[in-house]
Amino acid sequence: MRRYLLIGLAVYVVYLLAGFPAQVALHWFAPEGVKGYGVEGSIWNGRAQAISAGPTVIGETSWRLSRTWLLAGKMSADIKASIGRSRVNTGASRFVFGSHLKLRSLQGIVYADDLPPALLAGLRNQGITGLEGRIGLSFQELVLADGWPSDARGSVDLVELDVATPFGAEQIGSYEVLFDGRSDGELNGQLADTDGPIALQGQVTFLPERGYRYRVVATPKPGAPQSIVQALSATGKPAPGGGAEFSDQGTLP
Repeated sequence: MRRYLLIGLAVYVVYLLAGFPAQVALHWFAPEGVKGYGVEGSIWNGRAQAISAGPTVIGETSWRLSRTWLLAGKMSADIKASIGRSRVNTGASRFVFGSHLKLRSLQGIVYADDLPPALLAGLRNQGITGLEGRIGLSFQELVLADGWPSDARGSVDLVELDVATPFGAEQIGSYEVLFDGRSDGELNGQLADTDGPIALQGQVTFLPERGYRYRVVATPKPGAPQSIVQALSATGKPAPGGGAEFSDQGTLP
């Protein structure tokens, strides 16, 4: 009897929240520093002209939240978002008191000029003064633990990249990173070239507690521009076959 009473109470709460304004929900429940602009609709089916989190601004965003989450203790939604020219569509779910966010059927395209300012600043610290191109995202599943990748099945495609360095600006081609699930507590992505003047082989690893590790060997292909050959030899460690090795590991705040 008690079980049915609790189910009935949950259903009643869902009914009461059916028209709960999205603007009020965002004000009450959003993390500190997150603001919404032009928010319309309800907590279940709404949209915003923009959402900001610190220096990052996400453009037009819409969501459709499943009303069954109260019964299962799990939130589930379909989300569409944009940043500048970039677009991302995904399903998302998490348990109410959990720390893991699961994204499913994630599809998106992100242009280099829409990347977070902190990431672009990090590239500049590595000698990359300019970056153009696009990033394709295609994941059957991507799990984030406190905002950090912990499991993934899918790919990241770096398409038609143009890079500017002190040695000049060059088209460096296209590359892909393939993820095939978590293994031994680590999430490994295999990196390889798909087109362009550089043969690339390597691995990037996401570790618990926001740790990372990567090792990449880049080798100029026959006929590669001299500026690319000079940049690789000047910034990487010598590797067999005339290539250059790049590696690092650490943790991010």
